[in-house]
Amino acid sequence: MHENDPARKALKFDQMSKGWVIGSRQFKQDLIEAHKVMLATRAVLAADMKEVREAQWLGVMKELLTHLGRSAGELPTSGKSADWKIALAVAMKARIMATHRWLANNLHLDNMYEVSRRASARRQRPEPKLARKLRLSPNPKA
Repeated sequence: MHENDPARKALKFDQMSKGWVIGSRQFKQDLIEAHKVMLATRAVLAADMKEVREAQWLGVMKELLTHLGRSAGELPTSGKSADWKIALAVAMKARIMATHRWLANNLHLDNMYEVSRRASARRQRPEPKLARKLRLSPNPKA
């Protein structure tokens, strides 16, 4: 039987297609252990990246609050739908893609669904003075 014979190829394919990996039991066990280590490492890295990302978001929030002439201390005491807070959420979404959940929690807005709804409405009808302060408008004279 020649190596290129279709029947021989099919037989080899059938032999190779059995199981999730080809190799000894020890090889399979080593793969499983390596995968566990990789998953644990990835979970730690993901947690670290989340912490880094949220620190960046806080930095941008402080910068934008300065542009507005506001402070972080005003966030919990202002209304949940205050125009300046919604404009701040829009600016943060535009600059850093902060999540609605994070914005709702850190800007003391209602909830992530309301952030989405109000930010969408504000993008369609921006308040010119706030947009200018936050540099949201493509036309600085708007």
